[in-house]
Amino acid sequence: MNQNSRPNRDLSRRQLLRYSGIGVAAAAGSSFLVACGGDDDSGGGGGGGGQQSSGGTLIHGATGGGSKDTLDPHAPVTNPDIARVSNLYEPLLFWNNTYELEPALAESVEGSKDAKTWTIKMRQGVTFHNGKDVTADDAWFSIQRVSNPKAPLSAGGQLSTILDFEASKVVDPTTLQLVLKVPYALLDSLLAEYTLGIIPTDFDIANPVGTGAFAYKSFDPGKTSTFTKYADYWGDPAFVDELQIQDFTDDSAKVNALQSGQVQTVVEAHRRLYTDGGLPDHVNRMCLTDSRLFLPGLNLAYTDRSSMSTSTEVRVPFVDPYVFQAAFSFRGAQKIRGRTQKVPLRHVAEDQVPRDVLDRPKASFGAPLRAWVTNDLGPLIDDVLLDGRLVSSGFLRLQPLRRMVSDQRSGRSDQSKQLWQLLSMELWYRSVTAAGVSAP
Repeated sequence: MNQNSRPNRDLSRRQLLRYSGIGVAAAAGSSFLVACGGDDDSGGGGGGGGQQSSGGTLIHGATGGGSKDTLDPHAPVTNPDIARVSNLYEPLLFWNNTYELEPALAESVEGSKDAKTWTIKMRQGVTFHNGKDVTADDAWFSIQRVSNPKAPLSAGGQLSTILDFEASKVVDPTTLQLVLKVPYALLDSLLAEYTLGIIPTDFDIANPVGTGAFAYKSFDPGKTSTFTKYADYWGDPAFVDELQIQDFTDDSAKVNALQSGQVQTVVEAHRRLYTDGGLPDHVNRMCLTDSRLFLPGLNLAYTDRSSMSTSTEVRVPFVDPYVFQAAFSFRGAQKIRGRTQKVPLRHVAEDQVPRDVLDRPKASFGAPLRAWVTNDLGPLIDDVLLDGRLVSSGFLRLQPLRRMVSDQRSGRSDQSKQLWQLLSMELWYRSVTAAGVSAP
């Protein structure tokens, strides 16, 4: 990625929740509202059409959150967390709406021919909310914070395994050089993660500063977060003077708050994605929604973990923007005909794959739970589940649990799925209690 000019991007006005891949719906009768900035032809609130004035307060409702809410830029968990970090902090690069990387806090990110040395040039004139200039030292500090090999955070899983921490260095205040242990042609995509917001070297979570269009004002975990417009923001200025993010325990309460005017915007996960991009048919709209939610949130994540455990990269075709663009160049009617799906792939494979393989029903990739539970996990079930905290705490009764295990091992009935779920629950319960989490 090498673009030194300021990007013509829509992200400043869409920054609220944009990186999380979810949209925002405004209250009925209002124009589309998001926290960060407006358009040349639309305003920030109020009734129907016409030019609208900037300023005022936008209150956004998000479901989730609680006493463990965080302002940590590198460890958001819930929707309110994501909303907060997406407005306070920014990564080195942005993904635009056509799956292309564009400059953000970095003017350019260039790799060497062997893809092992990457040079990052920082954007000039960008300041943190405390007025401090953003430098390469801050970028390196942020990258090291997420990619600590002993405890990598969300954006640092891959970085922690490929970065050569000893060889990487800050060349000067505007230049950071990252050296990798192995070639990695997609390093710039890792630097565009919304959970890799750049923070100062003296970052204090109690008084967080970032580079986003909004600056921290107050934070009441599980309730309300308040942010103010940052006057010296390097991009398009925020359209409203103040942003409040309110936590809601469930969607019903959130929708009621929207209808009563308590909040002006809410998270609406799929509806806006479904219409975003101006695609002409329903098939491609569903494909676009899947590519932004299901693929990165499930399939690609699982594939990445399992493949990288053996140092194999298998995601490349699915994160290549040219592959995405080519896929969306087909009309929906060309992809599905009647009950036949994946028509272009089937056509390409006709001369390469036997007909019985092409025509057979879709096969799932289920885990061999029965074999695991009966064999490999047997000792763990005895030592961890039967003698576990769920039993000692009274959540599970020991005798019925023993009967399930006996039925599974004798072959009288298949209890593998239930035992797998209970074992997972036991391990989860131990982890949360060890972390000091207790019931409200």
